[in-house]
Amino acid sequence: MRRGKLWGRVISAAGLSLSIFLSSFGNVSGAYAAEPEEEIILLEAAEEAEDIELLEDEEYEVEEAFDFEEELSTYTVAPRQEKEADNSLVTRDNVHDGAILHAFCWSFNTIAENMADIADAGYTAVQTSPINECLATNPGMNLHGPDGMWWYHYQPTDWVIGNYQLGSRDEFKHMCDVADEYGIAVIVDILPNHTTPTYSQIADALKEAAGGSDSLYHSTGKTAGGYTDRLELTYYEMGGLPDVDTENAGFQQYFYEFLKDCVYLGADGFRIDTAKHISLPDDPVPAAYASEPDRNTFYPNMRDALNEYSAEVGTKSYDELFVYGEVLQGTNDRLAAYQQYIGGTTASNYGSAIRSALTGTNLSVNRILDYQIYDDTAFGSTYSADTERLVTWVESHDNYMNDSESCWKSIDDTDIILGWSIIAARKDGTPLFFSRPNNSSSENPYGDNLIGKAGSPIYKAPEVKAVNNFRREMGDVSEYLSNPGGNSKVLMIERKGDAAEGAVLVNAGSEKASISTETQLSDGIYRDQVEGSNAIFLVKDGVLTGSVAAEGVVVLSDRVDGTGKVVSFYNADNWSAVKARVDDGEAVDTEDEGDGWYSITVLSDEFKIRFENGDGIQVSPEYTVTEDSGTFATPASEELFYSKKEAEESLGINTYSVYFFNT
Repeated sequence: MRRGKLWGRVISAAGLSLSIFLSSFGNVSGAYAAEPEEEIILLEAAEEAEDIELLEDEEYEVEEAFDFEEELSTYTVAPRQEKEADNSLVTRDNVHDGAILHAFCWSFNTIAENMADIADAGYTAVQTSPINECLATNPGMNLHGPDGMWWYHYQPTDWVIGNYQLGSRDEFKHMCDVADEYGIAVIVDILPNHTTPTYSQIADALKEAAGGSDSLYHSTGKTAGGYTDRLELTYYEMGGLPDVDTENAGFQQYFYEFLKDCVYLGADGFRIDTAKHISLPDDPVPAAYASEPDRNTFYPNMRDALNEYSAEVGTKSYDELFVYGEVLQGTNDRLAAYQQYIGGTTASNYGSAIRSALTGTNLSVNRILDYQIYDDTAFGSTYSADTERLVTWVESHDNYMNDSESCWKSIDDTDIILGWSIIAARKDGTPLFFSRPNNSSSENPYGDNLIGKAGSPIYKAPEVKAVNNFRREMGDVSEYLSNPGGNSKVLMIERKGDAAEGAVLVNAGSEKASISTETQLSDGIYRDQVEGSNAIFLVKDGVLTGSVAAEGVVVLSDRVDGTGKVVSFYNADNWSAVKARVDDGEAVDTEDEGDGWYSITVLSDEFKIRFENGDGIQVSPEYTVTEDSGTFATPASEELFYSKKEAEESLGINTYSVYFFNT
């Protein structure tokens, strides 16, 4: 059904001429009209008004009958008729316990076309780029010039749905409808804090809603401010972008109608850009507003507006939406307080720590465990920081597009997958996967350099999909982090509870890692859930054994009863290939563990085994494995040893550590 449009004029009780824009699907049930003095009139049952006939499924303009004057502004209003229920599976908890794909610069149609893949990869939500009308100085479709720029849609010119970069309002609704079919939530990136500094492109309706161009901004909103003082953070210009007076009642009404329209069409949450640059209720007020000490109301009023709209038309209430704010950490960030007023926040310091760990191939628990957020006591009240209210990432779009040294110059797609496996396997926070531009690299960070197209396909890599599914399966069961065998290049994240158990192992090293470590997991056989992997891990008497490929990820969650042995063979004769034959069965490939060792997992405690080269001509002795025997073999004898060191020493091979002091 197409959106109906009706233009007209009405007369307020004060006899003032107002311009009104009524919008809905089909019949119009009500709308707001606003004038510069912020007067608002609710027109009930507009479809019954004299001289107005609304035709369902039509787009029309009524001009002559109402003496329409082009210079009058328009006020976009969210529909007022009851909304149909969304997919019951799309809930805030489902988003929180799952994963978000940030479809950076993907158009609405592109997101819709890829929704099946997004769902199949295990995501529970997709986040759009800003959907508002935006800067069109050079309205091309390049991410980074020469025709167009990605950051244009972070410079609003009006708060209505649809822009030339991402698509129309109807296309946004279609995308939301498709997402609903797949049980995927839609999170909209919003930015109420500022407009473009290209003032000529700002909509007249927006300026008039605030009471005029000057009233749209704080009195210091066009003066550069710092990033440590709370007044300057919240009432001054940021990065050349003029600071909107988000406390202005007319602006709030205008902006909240935009949010209502979003949720009516199917949005399930919001990411608030530059959230820490909007005041909290207990933040200070500048001297210019001394007569309004309680003016810092944007966040409480946003919650109230969405709750009232929910009661009116049946959309989700604020607490049913997934809402979080971009609060980049630094002096006076007040992250914990923003969590209380908004619902959730980003975890920028943790993302930095993850990227640093990846570049240093050091996944020490001491570097990974702490989310690096702190309680807020700035203005007399205590706000408790909550790791459950975090949105975590390996990198954000700001990191990637503005901080090349810590992102595309230093971490590649493999690192992204490793980092994602860490943050998504953990219990707390909600992980967000930033979709890098398609075909991007350290030599070409913008890849195809196109706005509207899908990004790199690594968002659906087998490891990413397996970890996403693991996360949903684990729910809120407890986590345990460790470095198996003290190897800081390998991180094991175990999850264990009454409802589920499993583990994700991440190897940042350049060599395969053999694992033999104490574990929380129950005894049994675990097969790697990464598609294409044949890896098997065994847990016996509380010890986990197996191996993780270099720069690899293993996901364990599917346990079956059983036991087995990992038998390792030292290839002293340098065979070109090593195969194993168990109980005279078929010869099968072994795994190269490095340093001349090859291994095979046998799902039994007692068996006979021998090893042979690729053509079967050279054959080792036959070894008899029992429940109590060793599992390390050499070609020199039938004896089985209990460690690699013991087996190598039997061949006269001794390993010593040599240290060099680099003065």
